[in-house]
Amino acid sequence: MRQHSVRLEKDRHYECTPTKCKAPTLRRQLAVGRNVGACVPRRTWWLRYTDLDGKRRSEGYKSEEQARREWDVVDARLRLKIDPRSVVTKNSLFKDMVDDALRSHAGTRSLRPTTLENHNNIVQNHLLPFFGEYPVDADHFDRAAIRRFIVHLRSGDGKPRISR
Repeated sequence: MRQHSVRLEKDRHYECTPTKCKAPTLRRQLAVGRNVGACVPRRTWWLRYTDLDGKRRSEGYKSEEQARREWDVVDARLRLKIDPRSVVTKNSLFKDMVDDALRSHAGTRSLRPTTLENHNNIVQNHLLPFFGEYPVDADHFDRAAIRRFIVHLRSGDGKPRISR
C-alpha cells in the first residue's frame, strides 16, 4: 500500500530580486542548447502531492495561508481516498450535478443507447424527485438517506422529507 505525501514549499525564486537570483542551483543539468535566461522572481507557494492514481501534482498559491488551507483539504482527501480533483462546492444541489455526472459516466464507458436511456429514465423518474433538492455533502448523503430512499421506493408514499 502506497503512502501519500503532501508537502508545501516556496518557489525556488521566492527570495530572488529583479537584480539578484538567490535560487538554489538545480541538481540536474538543463537540456543541451537550452537558454538559462534571466531570473524571474516568483512569490508562489507550491503544494506538491501524489494523487490516488500515482501522478505527481503541483498547485501554486499566492499566499502561505491559502496554501496551508488547501494542504489540509488535499491531505484529508488523500487520507480518505477521495480524489482531490473532484471538488464539490458547499451549496451544490443534487439536481444541479446530475447531468454532469451522467455525461461523465457515459464518457468513461461504452454504453448502448438504450442503456443510457434507461439510466436517464431512472434519474428523472426516481432520483431527481427524491434527491433533487438535497445538498451534495456528507451531512445529507449518508446511509440513512439511502435507506429513506429505498423505503420511499418500496412504499410509494408521497414527496420525501429533506432533513437539513
